Amino acid sequence: MIPIKHILYEDGVKEIFKIIVPNGAYQGEYIISKPEGWDDTDSVVNIDEELFFVKDFIIGENVKLKFYQYADTVAYNVLSNVYKEQAGDGRIIFKWIGVKDGIEYDLLKDNFEVNLNKYSTSFDNSMLKIEIELAKSEAQNKLFNRDDVSVDIFGTKDLDENAIDPVETFETGYKKGAIKQSNFYTWDISQNVILNAYRTDHFFSFVRSSDYQLGDNTNEYAGFKYSFDIRIDQGPFIHTSITLKTIKVEISNMHVICQRADLNFPNVWLVAVIKNGNTLVSTQNLIKGEQIPDGLGYSAEFKIGNKIFELSNPSNLAAGQSLSFAFMTDNVDDKFRALSVLTNTSIEISTNLEYPMVKTRGVRIIDAVKQVVKNYTASGLGVISNYIGPGGTYYNTSISTGVYLRGLPDIYTAGQKIKTSLKSIFTDGLAKLLVLGYDIINNDVVIEDIKYFFKDHKVYDLSEKKYIQEEFKIENDKDVVFNTMLFGSKKYSKNVKDDIQNFITSSELSTPIKSAKNKFDKQTDLIIDEYKIQELIEDKSSSTNENDDDLVLIDLINKTNYWDTGVFDNCIHTNKNGKLVLTCVSTPFDTTMMTVGYAVEILEGLNIGTHYIIEIKGSEIVLDTNSAIQTGTIDTPIRYLIPTLTKNRVIADSFIDINWVRNPETSTNSRHNPKYHMARWFQWFGSGLNKKLDSEIIKVTNYKNNDKAQMETNSSDLSNELTGIVIVGENETIGRLRDYSSPLFSGDKIEISFLDVTFNEFITMYESWRYGIGNRMDSRGYFTLNTPMGLLNAYPFGDGALSHNRKTNVLSFKGKIKG
Repeated sequence: MIPIKHILYEDGVKEIFKIIVPNGAYQGEYIISKPEGWDDTDSVVNIDEELFFVKDFIIGENVKLKFYQYADTVAYNVLSNVYKEQAGDGRIIFKWIGVKDGIEYDLLKDNFEVNLNKYSTSFDNSMLKIEIELAKSEAQNKLFNRDDVSVDIFGTKDLDENAIDPVETFETGYKKGAIKQSNFYTWDISQNVILNAYRTDHFFSFVRSSDYQLGDNTNEYAGFKYSFDIRIDQGPFIHTSITLKTIKVEISNMHVICQRADLNFPNVWLVAVIKNGNTLVSTQNLIKGEQIPDGLGYSAEFKIGNKIFELSNPSNLAAGQSLSFAFMTDNVDDKFRALSVLTNTSIEISTNLEYPMVKTRGVRIIDAVKQVVKNYTASGLGVISNYIGPGGTYYNTSISTGVYLRGLPDIYTAGQKIKTSLKSIFTDGLAKLLVLGYDIINNDVVIEDIKYFFKDHKVYDLSEKKYIQEEFKIENDKDVVFNTMLFGSKKYSKNVKDDIQNFITSSELSTPIKSAKNKFDKQTDLIIDEYKIQELIEDKSSSTNENDDDLVLIDLINKTNYWDTGVFDNCIHTNKNGKLVLTCVSTPFDTTMMTVGYAVEILEGLNIGTHYIIEIKGSEIVLDTNSAIQTGTIDTPIRYLIPTLTKNRVIADSFIDINWVRNPETSTNSRHNPKYHMARWFQWFGSGLNKKLDSEIIKVTNYKNNDKAQMETNSSDLSNELTGIVIVGENETIGRLRDYSSPLFSGDKIEISFLDVTFNEFITMYESWRYGIGNRMDSRGYFTLNTPMGLLNAYPFGDGALSHNRKTNVLSFKGKIKG
């Protein structure tokens, strides 16, 4: 504690002023006279209203410091010469030292420098004078002034051309979503539209497109075709050597009429026929023919514009089975003929193949931000955080870009792997999604969650101070009152098949507020959508992708003894030098998490069984098997053990009660869906709803795309998220959100001024509020204020949050009343 009560009027106290030039031709330390206007100069603290950092602590904002040409030649010449040499980028540290009982006290620490960007020269009293203000340190100014400048965090030089180490990366696995694969069949134009034979089953001939993806059957034509009166079975639509899960059949432009010879209504179904060889396994009814009048009788009509049918009981096509279709009746007396009204009928058969985990490199979000800060500040500032740092809530979170995820050869990514700015990665990205703020404490950028900046902790007591009645005001805090809100991400997939099932998108909500029109938009610019991430991973083209420069965030989890399973499509089994060798071009084995010496299990198809890895080289893997080797090309499901890994957290890892999620084994970033995102911000916007009832709702007015997804957190490392069952598109009561997180503020803001506050006391309260007394975790709490309405607790906030007039010893306070 500095033992100086009032430096202007206290006996035995002496002032010393210095300026220090750290570099350049005028480097050195200079003792100067007290600047003109110093005793009248005001001080003001401005707090950023979006990210909560102290954006200004200015001495001389309204009353400038003046240095006259002949009154103080030392100060005048140093200021003038440094400005001429370096202009606004020059550095001059200002020191104000109080001396009492022979002991020097640094009253401003090293935090203030001459702001040469506000330097001005003019005539006054027949001589030149220089006017300046004091502001933050050079490192802080670099950070604030460069926040929208993009840097390469893998670069080896910072913005000032100083050598710098590239950002640290670590190996991660990414389990991408199952890939839709399909076969497309069109009407065989060479066939007749009428099948005149009366039978208990019929079907037409279809031709398979050349870019088919499913099955090991070689027949180009499927179904039945007549040659004169002979019906020819051309083979199944699909025959498979591996299990195909959740088969879907999409039929378009089908219009078929089935007629009995006696014109009675035939009880006909369109069925899926599953066989194992020639043995019937099952038939599944897809749709029944509708009875329609037909002359003197009735026919069965199948009229399908477009419809998707899912196989059930079972939904899978097992290894060795085939799939065909038929119009069929189980009554032997119900024989019919068939007529196709349309000749543009098409059938698409699809499944989702589970792909193996791919290996990639991750950059933790704290390391990415740290690298940007180092680039801006010539390594003058570090980054610390309890929230996104080691052991923190979001430590296991990786950041990347589209071009880095795409896995292109180095020739395409050299020098441009991850380029970003503080504005992109933090202001428009992490801060909005994770509810973060930051400040600069000494030589570190401190990044924490919003509660850090509004702690339930008293930092200073002004309850005994006299207030000025005329400068007291309490009013409604309109800055926390919103009638509409936006959460989620601005960037989600619109190009991947089935992405209509995606729920990591965006939502628009309305609150019970009716008297104000104010929008709360916290949509992040980060890509968090699993479909968009999958789209980028699968893009191996050398052409520019519109999302190459976009930042991608991936929530991660640590796993041990993890078994990965995936299908290596078109995998070639060969015998090379007496060993079984597998080759897969679409998913090279060196891009997976497989490890030499560990086992792999081939589950179906060729070479079923357990094998051990001898060597992995690119798209090839050499196994220890040396006998009974089967050769051929086939989609190959493989299961293998990964001893330890960090991977993308999928919903199956940490959630229960999961419904309406396409694949729980691959659904990524579920904790970042718009519902959880909204709940994180309730502590802020809930402050404007304090007068609303618990039963009133936050209404979801628009949710993209899948608003039915349901889940409940079931992991200790998700304890910060909304608890209980969540349905992403459902409304939420204010009561539930209050139970999850209490609002920070009362909904009112205050302005008040106090008498008899010395500058020394002002500095003390400022340092207690901003830095804490020996512990930053005791900083950024509330002030207890003496007011005409009794004692109130409030947080300083906004421009002019704290200001002090050294001549009158008046302290002014502006802020939000604590909730």
